Amino acid sequence: MKKINTLLICLLMLCSIALAQQKKYISYIVKQGETIKSIAKENDLSTRDLLNLNPDVSRNPSVGTTIIIPNKNFGKFEAKDNETTSTHKISTPLNTFKYIVVKDDTVYNLTKRFGITELDLLENNAVFIEGVKEGKQLKDLLQLGMELNILKPNTNVIINYIVVKDDTVYNLTKRFGVTAEDLKALNPSLEEGLKLGMELKIKSSKPLDSVVVSSGFPKRIINGDNNVNVKGQFIEKINFNKTIDLVLLLPYNISTLNDSIKRVQFNNQNSLLSIATDFHLGAEIAIDSLKQKGLRINVKYLDSENSTRKLQQQMANHNLNEADVIIGPLFFENAHWLSKNVRVPIIAPFFSKKQDLLSDDNLVKSAPDLDILEVKLLAFLKRSYKGETIIVINDGKEESQRDLWKIVGKLKEFNSNGLVSVIKPENGYINANRITEKLSHNKDNWVFLISEDNITTASTLNALKGVWDKLTVNLITLNKGSNFDNVDNNLLGKLNFTYPSADYLYTDDKNTKVFFEKYITKNHVMPSKYAIRGFDITYDAIVRAASAPTVKEGLLAGKSVRISSVFKYDKKESGSFENSAVFIIQYNKELVPMVVN
Repeated sequence: MKKINTLLICLLMLCSIALAQQKKYISYIVKQGETIKSIAKENDLSTRDLLNLNPDVSRNPSVGTTIIIPNKNFGKFEAKDNETTSTHKISTPLNTFKYIVVKDDTVYNLTKRFGITELDLLENNAVFIEGVKEGKQLKDLLQLGMELNILKPNTNVIINYIVVKDDTVYNLTKRFGVTAEDLKALNPSLEEGLKLGMELKIKSSKPLDSVVVSSGFPKRIINGDNNVNVKGQFIEKINFNKTIDLVLLLPYNISTLNDSIKRVQFNNQNSLLSIATDFHLGAEIAIDSLKQKGLRINVKYLDSENSTRKLQQQMANHNLNEADVIIGPLFFENAHWLSKNVRVPIIAPFFSKKQDLLSDDNLVKSAPDLDILEVKLLAFLKRSYKGETIIVINDGKEESQRDLWKIVGKLKEFNSNGLVSVIKPENGYINANRITEKLSHNKDNWVFLISEDNITTASTLNALKGVWDKLTVNLITLNKGSNFDNVDNNLLGKLNFTYPSADYLYTDDKNTKVFFEKYITKNHVMPSKYAIRGFDITYDAIVRAASAPTVKEGLLAGKSVRISSVFKYDKKESGSFENSAVFIIQYNKELVPMVVN
């Protein structure tokens, strides 16, 4: 610390001269007749960029409103040499993000967490410079609630990443610019295979805001092209004269939040709280994005605590019927209970095996039932069928027999000759010869795997490994489950692997890129699948509420595709609004999964 203080003393005379000029952003008071647009033009900014700097300010702020604008003098100062006068330019520091100091933060922990030095902290925070000038030590200057400028992570920064559906070691190496050996060195658990939900440490060689783009991730192909404005598509017609009243009911297990709280610290050792935290942070990005567009949104964050007792308490303390829409509780049974006790739509954010048994007029099931995945896959196959040979492979287990014979019956309906070969294990395993002898050499083959059994899956894939280059084979399944976790994507690409999914991450979409950039900038980590879900559910709900006279009319206004979810709500006889949209994903020879429905 003494060495750093000595170094700073040498710099302070220079820095203090230009301290005012070295503020990247300065305050500005709005004058009569000025708008965000006119102020932006005066400062060589776009209106959007200025609104991004001031997310809580309207496009027509009242006189006297204080906003933040870029400092035109940032990076410049005048200084005299011994003999001549010259203009010197101080190099602009790397971009920074804002960080609020919380309990237990220390200078040491901050430098390790963000991969910076103590000198980086000092040079980017005027309060530290002033304190060191007074002879104080850096550790004594750090205060709870202090807002710091932290250098943005650039390259070779270790980040924490949660494995999501369709991640593979190959895709991660391409996405983050690392090798498989690097990944395994930092994550010994990878020796046992990549698993959904696994937390990895990745030393990325790319800036965080660039890693969302990857050629190894799904692309969207709808009706054979990239045109998403098709019949039945939900069209946003936001009424900016409306004010949307939104309630988020999540199991925070802490006191009620209010709309002014932008960052909440939870005990991340609790997985439920981690889910609630991530969902909350994703929802905030959606709310902020729509506010920046000019939509008025009032939000209440309420604690559901995973109990009907707590819900009763919240109903007593808040008039939930005044809301336009309520998102949550996360637990489906609690969402169902609430839907029977209020008059506004209740959106259940996640899938539940019990959801096909519980319905109500105000209940919105945002995750499709498992039967929907099967129906949509079979409809896609029926449209695509051109006389292929069909082989169905099953593990012979009692729990999969219902699906087996129902699907065989459907396949026979659109197979003109009605022939479908069914193969089950003999003596506990499937002989590869039994599969290959059923495959056709004269026409394409569909191999439908109805099983989540690891042995049956491995036997099927081993049989198909030897024929993919000689025959045309499409491998089809109802669910890309854990039985595919350790399967090489190269093989799946060669087999034109096809399956239905309720979600997928379309990283080439500009909206996805914007979401990732905003989330990383605000929270300094990659968004988890729960954060993405929080954004999708919240954005879709608000936009539908703002685009129709009522939320229920908005729910029935067509199909929408968000960051990783697709929504098309139907009103069922049971009374509930149920999402009937899914993705049909198919791998191609370039190993790129594509949405083909």
